[in-house]
Amino acid sequence: MTYAKLAFLLIILFTTSDILGQIPQNDQGNLNDITFFLTVNNPEYKDAEGSRYLFDEFVPAKISGISNSYPVRFDAVDDIIEFKENGEEIKGLTLNREYRIQLMDGSNRVFITRTYINDSGNLKKSFFEIVHDGDDFQLLKKERFKYLPAQPAKSSYEPAKPARFMKLQDQVYIDYPDDSLDYLIRIPKKKKKLKVFFGAQLKQVEAFAKKQNLEYDATEDFVKIMEHYLSIK
Repeated sequence: MTYAKLAFLLIILFTTSDILGQIPQNDQGNLNDITFFLTVNNPEYKDAEGSRYLFDEFVPAKISGISNSYPVRFDAVDDIIEFKENGEEIKGLTLNREYRIQLMDGSNRVFITRTYINDSGNLKKSFFEIVHDGDDFQLLKKERFKYLPAQPAKSSYEPAKPARFMKLQDQVYIDYPDDSLDYLIRIPKKKKKLKVFFGAQLKQVEAFAKKQNLEYDATEDFVKIMEHYLSIK
């Protein structure tokens, strides 16, 4: 083989390798980078009554950044987004990146992952359902469940209690697209804390809510309250 032919073959080889390296790989490779294997049947939860999931059955969903759709469900106790791969194997999505997950069951429910301050005062990333998606703000709902271990009988009057999952009160958070915060702000439930949240505009907000017969706990009503608050802020 002449040097000219050898040089030509080397050029073709390196050019082909470079082109192949630039071709985007299928989403399976990307998916493997953001997933982990799950032990779904956690022995700690064996025989526990109730459910730790927002919905028990897997629902088809579109996950941002991934071309294929996958069945998903949300573990609200361990903060895990589970999905089924190949229709069988259950894996979890790592929370080291942000996702937007739209259910494809006709409900139009959309979940996103964001950072928030938990009850211990620590920053944590979790999943939230979008309940209002406006230009000025987003309202995000976090459904919460708690695992209660089994308790032995204390006396003949206090029988043993089985392990169970208990539904806690939902929490609502707000996200302003133009603020510099890298975490969500929780909407307080108690009136004393609402005074801090609305600040100097509290009286005007209360007067508006009373006149319009709006409830702070009703999502559609609270959207109207927030829109009024931002208009006078």
